[in-house]
Amino acid sequence: MKKFLLKSLFFLLPVLLLFTAVEGYIRNSTNSFISKANYLNNNTNAIEVLVLGTSHNQNGVNPKYFSNPTCNLAYASQNIQLDSAVFFSTVKRIKNLKKVIFEMDYHRMEIDSDDKMYRLPWYYIYYGIEIYPVSLMNKYSLYSSNTTFFNNIILDDIKNKEKAKLINEFGFVEKNYSNEFEQLDYDSLKIDARATKRLKNRHKELSIEAFKKNQKRLESIITYCKNNKIELYFFSSPLYVTYVKNKIPEKEIRFKNYINELIAKHHINYHNFENSKKFKITDFSNEDHLNAIGAEKYSKTIDSIIHK
Repeated sequence: MKKFLLKSLFFLLPVLLLFTAVEGYIRNSTNSFISKANYLNNNTNAIEVLVLGTSHNQNGVNPKYFSNPTCNLAYASQNIQLDSAVFFSTVKRIKNLKKVIFEMDYHRMEIDSDDKMYRLPWYYIYYGIEIYPVSLMNKYSLYSSNTTFFNNIILDDIKNKEKAKLINEFGFVEKNYSNEFEQLDYDSLKIDARATKRLKNRHKELSIEAFKKNQKRLESIITYCKNNKIELYFFSSPLYVTYVKNKIPEKEIRFKNYINELIAKHHINYHNFENSKKFKITDFSNEDHLNAIGAEKYSKTIDSIIHK
């Protein structure tokens, strides 16, 4: 039995060492999620503006261009349930919070979380958020939350080691390895030709149940901001024309009707940049994400609006 245990340990030790090394690499690599959490932790007394949303705001709102200390906690696939959890877990920590910028894009209202979402452990580790039970392993290991995802990240880093990847102090990615529209030479014909295939399954979720749940979550955020004299701004992100053309009509109508309800009921401060002529093809990295140049334009525009 003793020999068996020693042999097992001898066999497992390299695996454990490799796992630990990979975990350490992930935790200490250039990472937007970790950088944002660090910025929040180090600046809770200074932050005045909080940004929430999906990758649209993650890629489109650069705190560097804001007049007041700004923390962007928008992340890829962050739905309104997670936005709400992030908001209520951080708002009491940020003692000087004056304004909240909330991404109000049409696809968000009909998406909800499930317990299979691999990013949930990240929210537990860095924000103490647990909207669904997180396994003991995932509470302490980022890598175990999605080994395939992180393996691809590591391979991408190795493959592009000669290329620059720049994430600023706020956790905003100012330079990434790829820009899809740039790879297509910002050629509108090439972009149009590939749009149908790329957007075939993009944001096609339909759920009245999720819509109703998200209405309640937004009501809670609106009420809290009103009661605590925090200015709440809703923005619909700039979109390239091919994305707009591929929207689901019934979903779009439901969304617009709800916006009108919020304006009538709460007099929300809403700004729609979906079809804004301010943003050119060269401001986008793909159909629904701005690149760093577009983000500078959008960030400065938002900053000017919230300070009027």
